[in-house]
Amino acid sequence: MQLGAVLQAAGSASRMGYRPKCLLEIKGQALIVRTAQALLDAGVHDLVVVVGHYGLEVRAALKDFPVTFIENPEPELGQVSSQRLGLLHLMPHHDAIIMALADQPLIETQDVAELIHFFEQCSKSTSVVYPRVHNQPGNPVLLSGKAREDILACSPDMGVRDWRRLHQEEVMALECDNTHYITDLDTPQDVLAFTERTGIELTWPALPSAPK
Repeated sequence: MQLGAVLQAAGSASRMGYRPKCLLEIKGQALIVRTAQALLDAGVHDLVVVVGHYGLEVRAALKDFPVTFIENPEPELGQVSSQRLGLLHLMPHHDAIIMALADQPLIETQDVAELIHFFEQCSKSTSVVYPRVHNQPGNPVLLSGKAREDILACSPDMGVRDWRRLHQEEVMALECDNTHYITDLDTPQDVLAFTERTGIELTWPALPSAPK
């Protein structure tokens, strides 16, 4: 399949104390670098990274990666604005598009590949697949080319979650026990709890503490 992906990294991380959570490091490697590598290794041909706050730092972290950076001029509008910008700037005619977050510390190539394989096994009427772990929806989410076109044809406030809610007959959940899909980091407490649960230490790079 021709695979595209949108990696969202435009937020101010206000709940993290205005520190860029996507640049938290595991053994010296930023989370956004880990996720970008996982997407590319899983077969993504066209990776768009949407930046906003901390754009300079994110660009520097991914400077050696074959990605396209898109600046969200109004990141305070939230995830939907970044989703739509990313979808708009992907190359046309992808068979599927992966919508990924930059703050999931455990996402690996195999997790992305499993989601892709599940999509390939679904009926042709399936437009969206997502992981569901213990009845909790997770990320990344995978869209068909049709879903992408439909979302972009809707009003500017239409995001992936809204489209899924309105087209449930075209949505399939990958039911699994893989907690990688539901592990993310929003607050300093999340970081501490993650380390306590997994034994994996997360460290901050030397960066300013306020958004640009």
